[in-house]
Amino acid sequence: MRPKHLSPSATSLLATDMQGSILRAHTKQEPLSLSYATYGFDPRAISDSPQLRFNAELRTVAGFYLLGSYRAYNPILMRFHSPDYLSPFGAGNINAYVYCSNDPVNYTDASGHMRNPLRSPAALTLIGGKSIVDGKLYRNEIIGGQTRRVQAPGFTASETIHLQQLKNEQQNEILATIQEISNLKRRYGADIGKLHELNTTINRLNEDIDYYINSLPRTKDPRAVENTIVHMQDKRRGAYREIAALPTGTSSASENLSTLTKHLSQLEGDLKNVRDLMRANTN
Repeated sequence: MRPKHLSPSATSLLATDMQGSILRAHTKQEPLSLSYATYGFDPRAISDSPQLRFNAELRTVAGFYLLGSYRAYNPILMRFHSPDYLSPFGAGNINAYVYCSNDPVNYTDASGHMRNPLRSPAALTLIGGKSIVDGKLYRNEIIGGQTRRVQAPGFTASETIHLQQLKNEQQNEILATIQEISNLKRRYGADIGKLHELNTTINRLNEDIDYYINSLPRTKDPRAVENTIVHMQDKRRGAYREIAALPTGTSSASENLSTLTKHLSQLEGDLKNVRDLMRANTN
């Protein structure tokens, strides 16, 4: 538990479950107890100010969650308000509005896009707060009001089996994500490379134009500087024209590729962490 600022005028101490959902808030006023339906509906959602709630996400005044600053998730409808731009039939799955593959007990969706089995509530219950020190398992505990690291018991046989199942799901998600990345690169790779090159050129020209504009009051030859600025502005317009001439879908494909690459990095990092924890468990 740690203090969180929920409003400009009050500080609360929050109690959470393993996936971060706020279960209790202690303030100078009467303590607030919270509970959620399976898909995150909170009966207090409309009645008070925005604050962290289901899965430690920020709830808006209307009771929605803007997952990944991308899409509004409605826990009453149990659906997103807008489709996943990685759908249909891609990493976002066939139903572009569905939340957590219709399995919010075992999965969370902080990005508004794709699942991560090893960040699911089930996985966090097993591995949350655990770390490795000198090859042994440790966990954080609150002792005397302070967070202390204590040696953790090893995973039981049933926990090990469950973790192995989650690892297998993670590996399948990694393979599916790699395939999505490969498909995007095969179809748009050259165009995405050209887009990045043009955007880099535009950013460099913007910096140079700003520099020369700021130097105008100090220059001894303002006409030469103005001509240089005009020349760079012409080059920038040319770069924008080249971007506009790229095949339709290049920009969104570039965004999708960036999203998938970050997702893959997270998946692989989490898988390595669990492998290390399970290896330490056998020592």
